[in-house]
Amino acid sequence: MDQTAAERILVQHGLADLLPARFVARRRGCTVWQLGLFAPYGDAPAEVQIYELRADPLSVVDFEEEITALGDSSERTLVSELRDSDWGILVTCDRKHEALFQRFFQEGIPKEHTVAYHPQLDRILGEDLVHQVEGRWVKTCMASLTRAMQLRDLVQAAEAAYQAAYTWDGKLERPFPLLFAILQVPLQFPGMPPEYNELAQIVFGITTPESIEVTPPLERESKVRFVRQLFGAIAALHSAGICFSRDAGSCLRPEFLAADGSLLDVYFLCKPENEEALKGTMDRDNLNAMNVICELCGGDATLNTEMITIAVRSYTGRSQLRPAEQQLIKSAADDVSKGDVDSIHALSRVLFRPGHSI
Repeated sequence: MDQTAAERILVQHGLADLLPARFVARRRGCTVWQLGLFAPYGDAPAEVQIYELRADPLSVVDFEEEITALGDSSERTLVSELRDSDWGILVTCDRKHEALFQRFFQEGIPKEHTVAYHPQLDRILGEDLVHQVEGRWVKTCMASLTRAMQLRDLVQAAEAAYQAAYTWDGKLERPFPLLFAILQVPLQFPGMPPEYNELAQIVFGITTPESIEVTPPLERESKVRFVRQLFGAIAALHSAGICFSRDAGSCLRPEFLAADGSLLDVYFLCKPENEEALKGTMDRDNLNAMNVICELCGGDATLNTEMITIAVRSYTGRSQLRPAEQQLIKSAADDVSKGDVDSIHALSRVLFRPGHSI
C-alpha cells in the first residue's frame, strides 16, 4: 500500500484532518503511518495502523490482538477503532496526548474562528487582535495574570539588555513591542489549567501590523539590515540569559517578525532557570532564526551564504570568520538549496557561540 492509497482510505473513514500520512513501517497484517493533529486546542502526533481485512482475513486476528495489547500498554493508548468489511484502522497516540485526540474525535477541528487554550504553547489562541488607536498600531493578547506579570518583567529586562549591547549599523532604537497596559478581565475558556482562572489582556504598541509573511524584505540590502538587526538583538538578550522560545512556541517565527528585524510579539520570551536549559533554548532560538533566513533566501545558495555569514558575525561580534567556518557556512547553504536542512541544524549549534572559532 502506498501513501496515495493509504490517504484515500483514511479520508473515507473520516480522518482527512490528520493528513498527510507518512509511512512508518510494515508489520504483520498491516501498514503503519504517522499522522498529525494541528488544532487551536493543541498539536500532537498520532500513529495509525491499517489492516487489510478483506484481502487478508487472517489479519483480523492481528487486529484484535493489537487492540488487547494497547489496552495493557502504559505508553500508548487507542483513541479510535474503525472497521468495515474491507479495512480495520487503529488510531493510537502517546497517553499524554489522549485528551487532545478525544476532543478531536468529539468536536473535530473548528472551521471558523475560535478561542482555545493550546497546551503545547501554553497560550490562548484566537484572542489576538491588531487595530489602530489614534494612528498607532496596537496588539492585544490574552494570558494568565501570572504570565502577564512575567512578561512585563521580561520585556523590561530585554529592553535594558538591548540598550546595553554594542551598537551596529542600523541598530533600531526599539526592536520590541511597547507594553501599554495589563488589564485583568473576568473571562473563562474551557480546557485551561487552574493558573488561567485569573486572566489578563496585554496591550502592546507595535510598529506595523505586517509581518515578513506578508511583507518580506525583498532587496539584498533590506535582507542584510534584517539579518543584522535580528541576530544583534538575539545576541543582546542571550548575553542577559533571556531567550525567545518557551514551551513549543517561539517569537522567532515569520509571523512574529517585521521586515526591519523588530518583533511583533514577545509572548514566548523566557529566562531559563539553569545553564543546561539556557544553552538548549539559545540553540533553539538560533535555529529558528536561521530557518527564517533560509526561507527569505529561498534556494539561492550564494545569498544564503552571505546572510548566514552576517548572522554569525552579528551574533558573535566577530568581524572576520576563519576559512573553515566560511566553508562550513557555504556547505550548509548549498545543502539548503537542495532541500537538506540537517547542515543548518549542525551549523547553528557550532558557530553561534560568542567568540567561537574552529
